[in-house]
Amino acid sequence: MTDTDGTGAHHDVRGGGPVLLVLPGGAGHPMGLDALTARLARRFTVVTHDPLGLAHGRLGLPVADQRPGDWSESALRVLDEVSPGGEPAYVFGTSAGGVVALDLWARHPERLRHVVAHEPPCVAALPDGAALRARFREVRAVHRTAGPAAAASLL
Repeated sequence: MTDTDGTGAHHDVRGGGPVLLVLPGGAGHPMGLDALTARLARRFTVVTHDPLGLAHGRLGLPVADQRPGDWSESALRVLDEVSPGGEPAYVFGTSAGGVVALDLWARHPERLRHVVAHEPPCVAALPDGAALRARFREVRAVHRTAGPAAAASLL
């Protein structure tokens, strides 16, 4: 299923039971989550959000900057589609998806039953947060000028 806002976002649904929205980390690609979602689908209606459509033919194409607020609004549209009555959902977000889960919770707490934010990179809360944010800006700049391999070497 696809967003109609031009972002290329998709989501996949499997299983049955209460809705569990899964938000990927990294660049927004849900790869590597299949074993987890298959197991969870025994108990939940697992909705895997693919905010950039990377698992649906857009891998390798240019993507816009990751903005948690944009992704959480996209996730809310997914929840509206899979749970039109507004039933609160469980949410699991990993890495950057954890940041999105927290943003979604802050903006729309009435739509969420429980949130698991797994390893969200919220460095601003750390004592050396300013230095870490500067490092992330450096990695981003290197990615834009020299590509992913050069950026990854900084991590």
